[in-house]
Amino acid sequence: MPKGKGGTVMARPVVDSQVSAGAGMSVEIATLRSIALQQPRNEKKIAEKSLQELEMFPEFAEKAFYSIPFKKREKGPNGKYTEKIVYVEGNSIKAAMSLTRKWGNCLTLGRILSQDEERITVAGIFYDAETNMFTVRSLPVSRVYIDARNGTVIPLKEDRLKKAIAAEMSKAVRNAALASLPEALTEAYFSKAKTIAAQVKGNTTEEKQKSFTERLQTMRDKFEEVGVDRKILGEFLLKDKSYNNLKTDEEKIARMIGIYNSIKDGQAQAHEYFGEFMKTEEEKKAETEKNPTDTSMEDLFPGEDVKDGKG
Repeated sequence: MPKGKGGTVMARPVVDSQVSAGAGMSVEIATLRSIALQQPRNEKKIAEKSLQELEMFPEFAEKAFYSIPFKKREKGPNGKYTEKIVYVEGNSIKAAMSLTRKWGNCLTLGRILSQDEERITVAGIFYDAETNMFTVRSLPVSRVYIDARNGTVIPLKEDRLKKAIAAEMSKAVRNAALASLPEALTEAYFSKAKTIAAQVKGNTTEEKQKSFTERLQTMRDKFEEVGVDRKILGEFLLKDKSYNNLKTDEEKIARMIGIYNSIKDGQAQAHEYFGEFMKTEEEKKAETEKNPTDTSMEDLFPGEDVKDGKG
């Protein structure tokens, strides 16, 4: 039987669920349960300390949330479907672990549940010793990746597969923890973190604009650390519709921080955000030839010989 981080694999996959702790739980969990019943948590104080931590350490607030893009298909008035990018935001892995520490009387674990020739299934487990409840969230890890340049399916090398497993396991643990903690607490934490991280300082319009520009310059340097050069980032800031549709400077700063965190923490890859601006001139030309944006005369008058402006 294959083994995962921290212990042996369970005999069968565990689907997303909540399960009650049974009689066969370990001595460690039994001890944790006993202590929790004697020293129950104070939820009000936990919430206060969690939000105070963000105020005390604003640099951590910048690491506390993510922004991940997804393609969404929408049906237009003409009945045709179009794709647009929407962003899903939430508390990061670091934020989930911080909240878990504050919550107390709980335990988080990562496990490999099963594996076959195509994928490995990992799980994050959250145990609340006060309620005696387990929450499990599972995620698949593919053994292959698809080369975006030519669509070739390539097996992951062992080192990359181990990194992928670790990354997905961390996400699964985060998902289990956030599903267990009070929603009011996690939402308040997320909102507070974004507000603190995306502050644009200044009293006048000029001062705020200067602050906004300085924040973007700082983000530009950070993005270079994760493989996004200044030219690509500049094109994104100028041309990306989703970014430019945001109404305030604070929203724009928060979006860029969330994107950076997602790439740095391994939750997404740079090409998922900047792929359009990473293409070479040859790739752009080939795509235009394959999918021309301008309607030709032949399209307007099919079946007719259109030459020199005459039909």
